[in-house]
Amino acid sequence: MKTLLLSLFALGCQAQQLTLTLTPSNPAPGSTATLAVGMVDSSPSSSAVAAEFSLSGPAVVAFGTPALGAASTAAGKQIYCNGLKCLVSDTAAPFNLTPIANGVLVTYPITISASASGPQTITITSFGGANSTSASTVNFSVSPLTFTPAVVLSKYDLNGDGVVDVKDVLIAVLQAIGTNPCQLTGQGAGDVNGDGVCDARDPTTIGLAILGLIAK
Repeated sequence: MKTLLLSLFALGCQAQQLTLTLTPSNPAPGSTATLAVGMVDSSPSSSAVAAEFSLSGPAVVAFGTPALGAASTAAGKQIYCNGLKCLVSDTAAPFNLTPIANGVLVTYPITISASASGPQTITITSFGGANSTSASTVNFSVSPLTFTPAVVLSKYDLNGDGVVDVKDVLIAVLQAIGTNPCQLTGQGAGDVNGDGVCDARDPTTIGLAILGLIAK
C-alpha cells in the first residue's frame, strides 16, 4: 500500500526537514522521555501529504508505541509502522491529500536504561514523502539527535561534585553544629536522614555511605 501511494508521484525535491526533539532534553538514567518527530517546511506551498522514516538508537534507549502528533492529527493522517520504520499517511482510498502543516508528526515514549551514561545518539532515516501540489516525491533532510543523560546525584553528595566523601561529611557537620544554616531539602541538605533536624546522625549516615555500609 505504501508503494501504491508513493508511486502516484514523480521524483522531485522540496525544502523540507524531519527533526527530532527530546523532552526533557537530558533525561535521567532510569527515566522516561518523549521523542517527537517533527516536520519543518520552508516552502509551505509545497507541503507534504505523507512522510516515511525509520529510527534507530543505542541499546540504552527503549522505544515505546508511537502515536500521531498534532500536525498529523490535524491533517487527518494515520500511522503505519513495522518496528521503527513508519509511514504517516492514509493508504485507504480515497486518499487523504490534505497537506501536513509544520509541527509534530509522531511521538514516541522512550525509556532510558538505568545504566545509561555519556552521549547517546538517536538517528532518523528518511524514505521520502508524497506531495500533491507539484505531483512529486518529497525528499526530507534529516539530522541525528545526541543527548547526554542527566547525572543523578546522591543525596549524600552535599557539594554536588559527583563523589560521596569526607568533604560531604564536613558540610553536614557544619550544618549540625550551626556554623552553617541547616538545610532540610534539596541538594546540599545536611538533614540526610530526613528527620527534620541537622545533628550528629547526619554526618554519621554519610560516613556509612562512604564505607559502603548503606546504599549511596
